Amino acid sequence: MEQKIGSGIIRKSPMGLVILTFIAAGLFAYSADSWPVGLQGVGFGGLSALMLLGYWHGKGGVWFILSLLMPLVHIVFAQIPSVVALVFAVVGFFFGFALLLAGTALLQKGKN
Repeated sequence: MEQKIGSGIIRKSPMGLVILTFIAAGLFAYSADSWPVGLQGVGFGGLSALMLLGYWHGKGGVWFILSLLMPLVHIVFAQIPSVVALVFAVVGFFFGFALLLAGTALLQKGKN
């Protein structure tokens, strides 16, 4: 069951990556001051996706729980002084998540 859900999300990740790129470009046009928290979000999002891939490949439910905790860990460690910084953090997190899953989609496509 997890593999089926995972493959559906992986197939849709390139579309999410394109949408998030447009949102990030709009954020940079609005205010480029808070980009470091967005970059930090990319790292935490990629880490979350990596842990979720471990769960989807049957490595144990602890990876699912750790994946769900990554957004909380990111918010705890991020310095978020404004609403724009919060939006950078959220967009960065999902961008990193989609980026890793889109890379996984490319690897799976290359194998087939």
